[in-house]
Amino acid sequence: MIDIVFGELMYRLTCLLLLASLLSCSALHAAREIAEEVVFGHYGTGIGEFLYPVCVAISPRGNIVVADNGKTIKKGGRTVHVHGNVSVFDMSGSYLGPVNPEGEDFGGPVGVCYSPNGCLYVIEIQRHQVRKFNQAGNQLQVFGGPGRKEGHFRSPRGCACDGEGHLYVADYRNRRIQEFDKDGKFIRVIKWVDPKYNKAARPRDVVFDRKGRLWAVYTANHKVVRFDGFGEADLVIGEEGENLGQFKQPRYIAFDVRNNLYVSDHQNHRIQKFSDDGRFVYSYGVQGRAKGQLNFPEGIAIANEGNIIIAEAGNKRVQIFVVRKLIRYANKAHLHFEAEEWDKAAEWYEKVLTLDPANSEALQALAVCYGTLGDEHFQRGELFKARRLFRKITRFRPSNVDIRKRIRRTLWLQNKGKVYYLVLGFGILLTMVFLIITMVRIIRSE
Repeated sequence: MIDIVFGELMYRLTCLLLLASLLSCSALHAAREIAEEVVFGHYGTGIGEFLYPVCVAISPRGNIVVADNGKTIKKGGRTVHVHGNVSVFDMSGSYLGPVNPEGEDFGGPVGVCYSPNGCLYVIEIQRHQVRKFNQAGNQLQVFGGPGRKEGHFRSPRGCACDGEGHLYVADYRNRRIQEFDKDGKFIRVIKWVDPKYNKAARPRDVVFDRKGRLWAVYTANHKVVRFDGFGEADLVIGEEGENLGQFKQPRYIAFDVRNNLYVSDHQNHRIQKFSDDGRFVYSYGVQGRAKGQLNFPEGIAIANEGNIIIAEAGNKRVQIFVVRKLIRYANKAHLHFEAEEWDKAAEWYEKVLTLDPANSEALQALAVCYGTLGDEHFQRGELFKARRLFRKITRFRPSNVDIRKRIRRTLWLQNKGKVYYLVLGFGILLTMVFLIITMVRIIRSE
């Protein structure tokens, strides 16, 4: 009996040690990425204060938009939802103003997203509708309303726009995602049926990755699902649990510039990061109220440089995980590289190498940038600039045969005029010497 009890205790201790090891490993990974935390907001109804911050987005100007869902109270025997608003802050957390300064309060805003042309969509869960604003904060359109029909909603939540400006809304209680064109006209419905329950699941949030694929998070199913262009699920991530890669009531999702997926793991009080093929990468945060800790995280957004913006419902605040300078530089370089802005990409990759001289991504990308820019200068006949760029590649690719050939070619083309005139001058000199010698001989013979 004692042996059995001892064996059980050892098993439990081993499990605890393994879990501690995984958590410490995750914390170490997070520490490698995060340089500092910035916190703004606290409980209240004043300017810059929150009752229940639930969703965040980044505006085209690089500011943070926060949807405060407010709270529900009992008033006169009725349930009343009060103080829903959408506010704008800069990246330091300074309050810039409300989205709709002249209009009525929002009816429980729970989703915000921007279209490619800079218009802001706000999802109102209490009114079961969508409101659209231009960049000046003027309301352009309202559509939806409570119901089960196409174009109507029952407790809508998150939203996202694709590259064409079509809006996708997570129609939570109707167990569907609805697609609308840029004028608010209904297009189609997308559903995901959980094979475990054999019925359509309730989507909480939707987002598009940088490859244009639609993703949705299903809170009650503890899953994140990716869809193909036909609206069929082609990847499912997660299961219920507390281990890394598992979820407990995930809420919102976002992507960074490298197409990594971030999930707000609500009841595990953390943010989890995955590659776009579903492999777990990092975990950020543990439960608590201090900086770097999280308490029931909800909405999440990723800035271009990699900073992670989180709406903390439990702590009534917004927290920014500021990534290390090396990651910021690499992300900025990556963006310019994707846009084929070779000179700007090279500038940022050079900054990466000042911090990490052996960074393989920067070295490979710089070779492409310098080679492409060198070829462009070569085509324009700017041979000195071309050769200078080609020579830069040899600093970290000294045995690259192709680059050395290009250097020799530019050197030849750059100096062939000099060689031509040198040979011509030497030929003229020889001719003159020959003529002088011939004349001297003629004179002597006479």
